[in-house]
Formats: sequence, structure tokens, C-alpha cells
Amino acid sequence: MYEWLAKITTSPSRLRLLRCAGTKLPGWLAWLLCAFCAFLLYICSTNLRGRIKQNISEILPQRKKYSLSFLSYRYFFHLFRFLFEIIIDVQQTPSRQKVTVKTEGLYHLEQALRLGRGVVLLTPHTGNFFAYYMYLSKKYPCLTVATASSPELFPLYETFRQMGCRGLDYDTTPPRELWRTLRQHLKKNGVVMLLGDFFRPNFPPAYLFGKPTRCPAGSVTLALESRVPIIPFYGCCTGGFSHRMVFLPPLFLYEQYAPQEREKAMEALTRTLEFLILQAPSQWLYWFNADERWIRRPEEKQEAVN
Repeated sequence: MYEWLAKITTSPSRLRLLRCAGTKLPGWLAWLLCAFCAFLLYICSTNLRGRIKQNISEILPQRKKYSLSFLSYRYFFHLFRFLFEIIIDVQQTPSRQKVTVKTEGLYHLEQALRLGRGVVLLTPHTGNFFAYYMYLSKKYPCLTVATASSPELFPLYETFRQMGCRGLDYDTTPPRELWRTLRQHLKKNGVVMLLGDFFRPNFPPAYLFGKPTRCPAGSVTLALESRVPIIPFYGCCTGGFSHRMVFLPPLFLYEQYAPQEREKAMEALTRTLEFLILQAPSQWLYWFNADERWIRRPEEKQEAVN
């Protein structure tokens, strides 16, 4: 998937041509084009389609076969719409952009900020998380952590950075500097948005959807050590290019868990992440490689060898 994206983003001339042509499309035609491209990819990419359906069936075993096929197609459609929004539509002037964002429960964030400790926003990679961060950055002093060093993703992150979206690169920022910057930002009553479903082999072990994996512990660490409230939220596309962000009541982990109970706090957050992802299951970004996130048990590895 990333190799396919690189063919677009790593070629400045191709990217410029795509943006020039795409910005001239009316909204309804852009939507139809995304749907058509999704259908072609769904039909032609047999291996990828099968992998995505398998990943969905492992996480959502209660879904029937036709429901899995529908979710798989909706995922392909979401990918094309998402790419259109972050590559092409973002280049439009605000008055001409097709993406619109509405919010529910934003008062939870407002109330938490009145405590004066800052707020950690926890969210998964659903919907158009770029647009959600840009929306928040226009209203609050925001900071996030991303992985922007890969060549295929760098042009996208750079576009949003130029629009005023501040972020720290997890792969290139020294750990001490990263933590120091986040803590200082929170002390100034800032907002830190963290995507809790990142995967790295060096992350702490966790369980997501009952499967052993590794998840970032940044939200838990900041909550327990800095006594910062966590507000979970999810975003999703509700039709066309309209999006909705839903903010849930704050989690005060520092009131429920002691600093040495980090694993229990982490378990509570992963359950919350599962809930957030399942609010828009076809719009979770990582269906294409979810199988690479699970830590296989020794007996499973042996079965694979045999």
C-alpha cells in the first residue's frame, strides 16, 4: 500500500499534475471518481482484497460473508476519498474546500481545559485524521506526534505543517526532547493529539481486539505522570466529504491507577481504542496490514512453518 502511495507523493511533477486536475472537479464528480476507482481496485486486487477481508473477519468474526464484502469495498472507497481529501482538496482555498467538519461533545474538551493541566486527545486512524487535527489546530494550541520521515508520507505531512499544524516526528526526534516538549506544551494548557493505534516493535506489549500486539504508551505516561485528563474522540465521514468528530467524556486515569499500575491503565485505553475504531469500522486505516501488527505465539509460528 505504501509503495503504491509513493508512486504519487514522491514524484513532484505527478503530484502537481494530480492536484491541478483534481481541484477543478466538482464535489459530486470527485465522489463518483473515488467510488469508481475503489470498485476497480476492489475487483482487480484479488490478493489485497482477500487480505483485507481476512483481517476484518478475524477482528469482527460475527460479520456475515456479504457484510465482510461490503465492509471491504467501503474500505477501498474510504482510501480513495481520504487520499483525495489530503492530497487534492487540502490545496483548495478554505472557501472552496469540499471537506467539512462538524463536532459533537466538544464541550468535554472545553471543560477539561479549564483544569489548566492541558489535555491529551486519544484517537485512532479513522476518517480523515489530518483534517481533524487541522480543525483542532485552528481552535487550540495543538501538538501531535507523527511518523513523517518515510519518503512516501513526508510530502503529506509537510503540506499540513505549512498550514500551521505542529508536530513532532517520532522517528527523528530524540526521546528526551520529545517527552520534554510534550510535557512543556501540556504545562501551558495545550492540547496534545495522540493516535493510539500506531505500531512499532519496540512499543510496550498490549492486547487489541484480543490479539497480542504493541501500542504506544505516550497517553498513559502523560496521564499518570503529569496528571493530565485524556479525552477519547473519533472522526468519520458521514457522507460525501462531510465529517463528524465525536468527543467522549474525559478519562482521569491518574485518579484510577497508581503510576506503577501502568499496564492496567494501558489495558483500559486499548479497550477505549477498540470502541473508537468500531464506531466506523470501514474507515480504520490499518485493515490492509493489521495482520502484521499481531505478535504470533510460538505455537502459531510453528504451525506457519509446518
